[in-house]
Amino acid sequence: MRMAGLRVWVAVLVLLGAGPVRAECWPTYDEMTPRERSSGEQETALGAYEIIAGDRLTEDADLAWKRPGQAVSYDAGKCAAALLATLANSEQTLSLGASMSENMRNVQFAQLALAYLKVRSFPSYKQRGMIEQWLIEFADMANEKANLPGSHRYWLGLGLGAVGMAAGSDRLWEAARWIAEEAAREIGADGALAVELVRKEKALQGHVFALMPLVTLATLARAQGEDFYALGDGAIDRLAGYVAKGLREQPEVKPGAGWSQLYALHAADAAGAKIGMPRSFVGLGGDVQILVRALGASEQE
Repeated sequence: MRMAGLRVWVAVLVLLGAGPVRAECWPTYDEMTPRERSSGEQETALGAYEIIAGDRLTEDADLAWKRPGQAVSYDAGKCAAALLATLANSEQTLSLGASMSENMRNVQFAQLALAYLKVRSFPSYKQRGMIEQWLIEFADMANEKANLPGSHRYWLGLGLGAVGMAAGSDRLWEAARWIAEEAAREIGADGALAVELVRKEKALQGHVFALMPLVTLATLARAQGEDFYALGDGAIDRLAGYVAKGLREQPEVKPGAGWSQLYALHAADAAGAKIGMPRSFVGLGGDVQILVRALGASEQE
């Protein structure tokens, strides 16, 4: 197992060293020869491909929106679709995802699902069916393996919600809503999470990591005509206030990324909406303002 992992990371370095070329994209599974598909080397490369594709995917998904109507944007969107189609066609991707730690799996799942929400108009009809079926299978696998409480489940809920929206799955959207409701019950009157839901030695950072997927999921719900901020009598608002206060008192703690810009769509005058932070994070599918545009919601500049 250790040697297999080493071979995967060797393949990662080879692929990174070669450097992706957007004009050509990386080859899709359909473009590989039968020999390439069946070779051990290619299987290992596909495993590495799954690990690093997420960052490349979010880059292309964002680029597809940054220059609408231009050839580079169209190429970026098609490359993102090709990446997803390759992942969907590889038998290894689900097993590799299942072997990850739960935290890593749920964040990567959210990353893939949110990036797909941005580029779902680019895949061909065949690719779209394949990608969405794969994301649904990934969702079911991640949900079945879910065991950890707190932010780990909140990131799972974000991925479930994104796939539910993208694939039109009411079942997955309802599962995401249930996790949002669960989170609302776990947020106390003061906005803090129960001690067992965050690491004591990094309590504030744990609250930040919990807030990021919850605010993003509430943004998806907003696009669906639902108000997740109303759950638990404003539980997410309490959590955002608790985090904003903590960051003022502990400026050395990293504020996370993306959630302040998204929270401003809901409560522009709140302290949490005015915290400076990057607006892009791979686990949130890249640039969150581009996500808002893709959802059709009003953009917060």
